[in-house]
Amino acid sequence: MVFFNNIISLIFGLSVLILQIQFGELAPSIKNAVLESSCINAVNPGYISSGCPVSPDGYNFGWHFVLPDISNAFVSINCQFSKAGTVTKMIAEPCAMHAYCYTPTADTLLGCTANVSGTDTKFTLSDVCMPPNPCLDNNGDCDINAACSQDQFTGVRLCTCKTGFTNTGTTSNVICTELYSNLNNDKFCLTT
Repeated sequence: MVFFNNIISLIFGLSVLILQIQFGELAPSIKNAVLESSCINAVNPGYISSGCPVSPDGYNFGWHFVLPDISNAFVSINCQFSKAGTVTKMIAEPCAMHAYCYTPTADTLLGCTANVSGTDTKFTLSDVCMPPNPCLDNNGDCDINAACSQDQFTGVRLCTCKTGFTNTGTTSNVICTELYSNLNNDKFCLTT
């Protein structure tokens, strides 16, 4: 009879444990975590990181946050930026100890808090992601007599005619033509 009572107690104890797990009583606690103070007022663009996932909104400027302990996970995030305001949308890839937020233009991070599953109460800004430089490939498809640059706020390619040339095209289709061409190979002087 004692053996039977012990088995009943064991079954009852396991049932209670299963119910506690199902209803979240033993689930990891959710804590409020804050961004390390050294990361506040960080500016993007910083340096280009190739490891950022694609923004669901098509934004080009990413902010990569990391928790110190791999067993912890971001549940939600709330970041304040000088231009974009409050951003709460995040991507947790490649694993939940990473969180990515995106802004539509270059911005300044004013502060950030997160709800975290686990024991971490602080997290850091690991790096920033910005659009790849379009000028690195074939001079950004700018005219041969143009210099290519990347707008620091939008990431867009800009073509500017070199000295001695002028744009005879449009803003989006720059065609650089020589200012003083000598079609007859005649000598000429420019006086001022």
